[in-house]
Amino acid sequence: MSSDWVVISRQEQTHEVLIAALLEVMPESSLRTTADETVLEIVVESAGVEEPEPLLAVELPRRVQNPAEPQRLLPEANVSAVQGVDVPLAFTEGAGGVPSGEVIWWQDIHALGDLQVTGPLANQVAHAVAGRSEGAVILPRRAAA
Repeated sequence: MSSDWVVISRQEQTHEVLIAALLEVMPESSLRTTADETVLEIVVESAGVEEPEPLLAVELPRRVQNPAEPQRLLPEANVSAVQGVDVPLAFTEGAGGVPSGEVIWWQDIHALGDLQVTGPLANQVAHAVAGRSEGAVILPRRAAA
């Protein structure tokens, strides 16, 4: 079972942004890339475990080409703002969509395995990434801020 957080931001969520977020939230973690190089897995190495199970899977960021897509794909989204960062206009009350001049980046963060353990980690990492990329976090449908 997994649960998904989405980071919607004005700046691209680069590897450097993700690494800085991981150092803040999970300094003992490491990254590995899946075979197709489209997903980064976050693992914590354990003594005697050759291939640790990933705790989180982070998809590479994608630039949103159609300004209406975030609202269409995430209707009635539960948006969690990051202190000191404005929520992207796509999710601002009454904005009616993203103005054509606002660039939006989308990144999925999946909590894997035991969600009681990985859910809070995904939430913390998503908020750390959003804070570093001028964004907000779209919480899983059943999660609260």
